[in-house]
Amino acid sequence: MGAEVSPKPSASPMKKPFGLRSTMGKWCCHCFPCCWGSGKNNVGAWGDHDDSAFREPRYHVRREDLGKLHRAAWRGKVPRADLIIMLRGPGVNKRDKKKRTALHLACASGNPEVVKLLLDRQCDLHVFDSKKRTALIKAIQCQEDESALMLLEHGTDPNIPDVYGNTTLHYAVYNEDKLMAKTLLLYGADIDSANKSGLTPLLLGVHGQKEQMVKFLVKKKANLNALDRFGRTALILAVCRGSASIVSILLQQNIDVFSRDASGRTAEDYAVSSRHDIICQLLSDYKEKQMSKSSSQNSNPEQDLKMTSEEEPQRLKGSENSQPEKMSQEPDINKDCDREAEEEMQKHGSNNVGLSENLTNGVAPGNGGYGLIQRRRSSKPENQQFSSTENEEYHKPEEKSNENNKVKSPIHSVDDLDDISWPSEVASEDYDWLYSNYMTYMLLNEELDMDFNDFASLSKIQDAVVSDEHLLKLQNNHWEQLTVEIEQMENMIDVLEKELSEAKETKLQLQHQKGEFEQELSTLRYDTISLSQKKDEDLLHENRILQEELAMLRLELDTIKHQNQLKEKKYFEDIEREKEKNDSLLNAIKLTEEALAKVAFQYNEQLIILTTENKMLSSEMKNEKHQKKRLETEIQSSHGRLATALHDGDQSQVAERDLFPENKT
Repeated sequence: MGAEVSPKPSASPMKKPFGLRSTMGKWCCHCFPCCWGSGKNNVGAWGDHDDSAFREPRYHVRREDLGKLHRAAWRGKVPRADLIIMLRGPGVNKRDKKKRTALHLACASGNPEVVKLLLDRQCDLHVFDSKKRTALIKAIQCQEDESALMLLEHGTDPNIPDVYGNTTLHYAVYNEDKLMAKTLLLYGADIDSANKSGLTPLLLGVHGQKEQMVKFLVKKKANLNALDRFGRTALILAVCRGSASIVSILLQQNIDVFSRDASGRTAEDYAVSSRHDIICQLLSDYKEKQMSKSSSQNSNPEQDLKMTSEEEPQRLKGSENSQPEKMSQEPDINKDCDREAEEEMQKHGSNNVGLSENLTNGVAPGNGGYGLIQRRRSSKPENQQFSSTENEEYHKPEEKSNENNKVKSPIHSVDDLDDISWPSEVASEDYDWLYSNYMTYMLLNEELDMDFNDFASLSKIQDAVVSDEHLLKLQNNHWEQLTVEIEQMENMIDVLEKELSEAKETKLQLQHQKGEFEQELSTLRYDTISLSQKKDEDLLHENRILQEELAMLRLELDTIKHQNQLKEKKYFEDIEREKEKNDSLLNAIKLTEEALAKVAFQYNEQLIILTTENKMLSSEMKNEKHQKKRLETEIQSSHGRLATALHDGDQSQVAERDLFPENKT
């Protein structure tokens, strides 16, 4: 087997394009001492985060590393019936040589049907591969949303980190998959989980300049003060990356601009050193706005108003103590004047009626009264105006005298002014009442001039008038103080109006956010409904397929049962035949044994006969051997005798020749 990569598996309908939507390169900026002025994305003494954990999301697969089930899960082209047969075994959670299960491979390759079958077979959802990644992490890393959603619905934990400390939400943010990030948060993903580089999903989005994801995480209340392993906040990272738009988003959330990283530098320091003019301007404007808010909060108008109202009685008391000694006797004079006025008014009832009419119309009969009215009007503040209803209410001496024991002044001593600290409404009411009381005294004075010549009574009344003039002066001073208080209140109203406008802006922003949240909620509801409908349709389709498969399996089972019955019947028949053959063979064996026994008996008899004959032949043979030996001995002896005879014959011939030489020729 070669090391070639298997062909790319078939993609599901919801599968997104292969690879990532953006590449980030090495994450290093010139924000650290090692990189200042270099302009290179190298890693120096400080180091920096890189995206090695996010590179090559899909597996590098070799055929020799895969088992049969793993190969089927990776390719996704195996017939369903064969895949079901494969899943019947106990090896659903079996790993290949690279520690990947079939669920890992199915999620990474985009085969949701295989994923569903594995989930239906109760496979383990939290098995790790060689980089400690679950199948859910691989599905989100490879942007296989359908598989990821099925895993979440079956209870997969989205907060399990891999070997780099990244959770599923980190990969969703890196892929800029906003819908998947929403889904993960709905299923309980930790929005502030940090990886081994100290990056939360928000910091990861800021570092990758993923503006939309940063907006989304800020809306979802991600921790803006989270720090990475170098002590940098999201604002510092945004400044380091030179992203003015993200800096603006973070400043709108009132983030701390004075936070320092591990090197003791703030976001503004990095902006100045990196020469990001736009970011420097944003930070400067934000600081000015914060300083103006803090100064307006420190100068509290209510506190100033309270201090002024507390100091007012003391000021009035000091002013009163500076008057001549004669003023200390005014309470008794006022009491005497009140008694005299009551007596005179009782004596001259008709005059009192005319007096009350004149007072009601606000006209004093006499030059003295007119002059005092003019002085009263001139001493009255310009911004204080009274309606006709108030004039009618406060310029009726009879009604006021009935409420205050018939034209008795409620202020019996100048010392009572030490406790005066009236609101504007109460002060205006008392001021009008004092004025009406003063006019009453002036009218009584004119009446008494016409009807009486008692100089003592007239002097008492004049003393009372002087006392009332002094009270009017004090009241004018009080009105001046009230004017100052009104100005302070107007300043406070301006501040409150500014705060109200800011509150309205905040309200509009909140309403806008509410609209966005409602839109997101409706989108999620629509997505959820569509997914649930699709899921129901898939379940119905799956149910129909399973029913068809079940019917096919039942048909196959009936066929197999029928075949087994036929085979069983055939086997029984064969057994019967074999039994019959066996019986016949046994009978044949018995007959053969009997025949063999007879033959053996015959052979034994013949053997005995043959043995006897053999013995006889052996004895005969021995006799023959003895005879043969005897004959051989006789032959040998005959040969000797023959040789001797031949020798004797030769010798006889020689002797004969010797005897008969003529016979020789």
